[in-house]
Amino acid sequence: MGNIVDFGANVTGFLPMSHSKAYGRDLTGQKLPLKIITFEEDKKNVVVSYREYFDEKMKQEQEKINKNFPVGEKIRVKITDLKENGMEVTKEGFCIFIPLHEISYRRHINVAENFKIDDEIDAVVISTEKGDVRLSIKKSFPDPFEKFLKEKKHGDKVKIKIDEIDGDGAFVDVDGVVDGFLPTGEISYYKKINNAGTVFKKDDEMEAVIIKMDENQKLVIVSIKRLEKNPWYNIEERYPVGARVIGIIREISEREGVTVELEENFDAFMHVSNVSWFNFNQISDVLKPGDKKEFKILGYDKNKYRLLLGLKQLSQSPWSSFINKYKEGNLIDVKITEIEDNYINCQIVEGVFGRIFIKNKLKVKYKKGDVINVKITKIDREQKKVVLFAKDVEVTDEKKEL
Repeated sequence: MGNIVDFGANVTGFLPMSHSKAYGRDLTGQKLPLKIITFEEDKKNVVVSYREYFDEKMKQEQEKINKNFPVGEKIRVKITDLKENGMEVTKEGFCIFIPLHEISYRRHINVAENFKIDDEIDAVVISTEKGDVRLSIKKSFPDPFEKFLKEKKHGDKVKIKIDEIDGDGAFVDVDGVVDGFLPTGEISYYKKINNAGTVFKKDDEMEAVIIKMDENQKLVIVSIKRLEKNPWYNIEERYPVGARVIGIIREISEREGVTVELEENFDAFMHVSNVSWFNFNQISDVLKPGDKKEFKILGYDKNKYRLLLGLKQLSQSPWSSFINKYKEGNLIDVKITEIEDNYINCQIVEGVFGRIFIKNKLKVKYKKGDVINVKITKIDREQKKVVLFAKDVEVTDEKKEL
């Protein structure tokens, strides 16, 4: 199987199918340079091959590449174009693209600011496999991170400049020689910062301290807050449990709690369960961002660097007031809040509820909102439950007939 090749002047040849392709390309119908592999003049038999021609050409091309681009050697190339993601260079008629990660050891570099078209620069040949020439500019220089590792250590102070804000922090320039990263958790002991962009902008400069050398990523991890003494070492002395503080509601997270900013710029947190003794549908029904309130310190979350506050703890719980005032056997007026299948739910005082057990809700002669007189039959202090009793709550069949 194969193709008939027309050379013109009534001369034809045969191109076997196995010789009509090269590296997966179908060449049927194309004008091709070919190599004669069989020529029998007496039989007028000409067999040609594109594959052998192509292989021979590639071999010659590879020899030329190997001569001009010896792997591992430093060569001189000319810049022909600058792009955001790299640059194009030429040498001996070969046009080669050098990607950004092979131009500099630094992650954030502006190619146009550091190079010019027509400049000649040194580059190291990384590979020439299958005619694909790969060059590296940065490999023609020593890796600055290796030198930085020898000269600096954990705890050393450095100058940093913000290069790029990231969701987890900010990539920074460290001493103008290596890349670094400032995590959001290393910005402040006092404030919970979710985005470094709310605190810094690109090109901001400041002092920081080295907390880690990441040799795998060649990244220096730095901290700003550790330039100061950790205020959480003696937090119990400054903010003892039980003390009262003034704070401003900054953020409300329904079902979770409230972020509070104290007057000294400390972040604090109040869980939803500590907002009020009384029932509410949403925190925003009770509190609003910007509200200035007094809170009671309940404890500390040193892992997240925040005080734990309570609002309801500023007053005595309704349950405590109830058990101090009432005992089993007392008669009291209550308000019906709900009538269920097996019990009537009643509000005894605000924040304290009790139940009257019934047999049939359809026979209850009262309705929601009615105030009735009941007897306290049981107070369960551990479960904080109250059982109530009232006479003639349900209408009997006999009374219905009457």
